[in-house]
Amino acid sequence: MASITNKGRKWELGNSIWILWTLVPFGFTNFIAFYYIGIRMKQWKWILAAFIYTIPFIGAMVAPDSVPDGHWMEDVIYSTLLTLWVISIFHAIKARSEYLIRLETWLDSGLREKEFSRIRSEVSKEYGIQETTPSFPTKTISHNVASTERININTATEKEIASIQGIGAIFAQKVVAARNEAGGFQSLDHFIDKLQIKPHVRMKLENRITFDMENQSVSSPEQPKTQGRVIDY
Repeated sequence: MASITNKGRKWELGNSIWILWTLVPFGFTNFIAFYYIGIRMKQWKWILAAFIYTIPFIGAMVAPDSVPDGHWMEDVIYSTLLTLWVISIFHAIKARSEYLIRLETWLDSGLREKEFSRIRSEVSKEYGIQETTPSFPTKTISHNVASTERININTATEKEIASIQGIGAIFAQKVVAARNEAGGFQSLDHFIDKLQIKPHVRMKLENRITFDMENQSVSSPEQPKTQGRVIDY
């Protein structure tokens, strides 16, 4: 199964543990999974789903004390609980892909650091502490490549390609393999189609890479010109 993001299967599995809340028998905790992803990604559609999954859970908790034994309402409540439990499992599996893409984009956009700065500023004002500008670790680009300099994908080494934000070491191996197979990339569209890169990744890469085919082949050293004297007979 192919990875959904550029961060690899291990990262994706680690950020999919919330699905386990939907697997608890009878759906007693399935709503927790959707509250988690909805609040974290600020998506009301998932928060609304969590609210809907909460209703039969509350009914099942209240039913023993408020509904007589054998009453038809008791059957309705537990039937609804079981039905929504099964639905929530498939719902969580479907929502996982969108959640991982949103999470990856959020982490790469720097919004988390901005949120930390905002919270730090509010806490500093609350306690009357002089605010200082927090420093966050930044990604350094190896091989002395400037952040504004485009890297030629057709001539760059695997390490140089891995240094581009949004690619990484694992995906760089795929890029080199595809480049060798295709004999070089003709354009950005060729590169995107060949590696099946998602639109949000394309937006991050298109201003950082180039595909200058003129520099793809290594020119042979220029042969010295033979000079001689012109002899008149």
